[in-house]
Amino acid sequence: MNKKGFTLVELIMAIVIAGILVGAFSFVINTGINIYLFVGSQKTLMMETRGAIKRMVREIRRTKDHTASSIITFTSTEYEFMDIEDSTINYQQDGTNLERNDLVLLEHLKNPGGLEFEYLDESGAVTATRADIRSVRIKLIVEDGDNRIRLQSSARIRNE
Repeated sequence: MNKKGFTLVELIMAIVIAGILVGAFSFVINTGINIYLFVGSQKTLMMETRGAIKRMVREIRRTKDHTASSIITFTSTEYEFMDIEDSTINYQQDGTNLERNDLVLLEHLKNPGGLEFEYLDESGAVTATRADIRSVRIKLIVEDGDNRIRLQSSARIRNE
């Protein structure tokens, strides 16, 4: 006798195989979407961090000079100075925020340790003497979820 159609076993096997293929395909698509979202947020975080560190470098270069009246505070977590226009500028970390004159410049700093300043003398060695400061090294560590960015730059005080 010539039977047309599928048996129950054949239908169940076809459904199981189709289910496995759909599951694998959805896993690949989900992974791709997660990677796309991760890279997008990484790019945004990097752009924000670069913008903040560029501004800091630009303004620190405009420190009036290295005297006590121009460099007001210089610790590993705070730098306050007078620029060439006699404006006071202060950079410090408050929780997960990088603040410039008490206004948020950047969010998502690692807490603690997201902002670090080092002060360098003429030869590039670390110094704790205000009169010897010629450059300021800035380190930023920003974390947002699984994204972690670490940037470092330095600014030479131009107006000595």
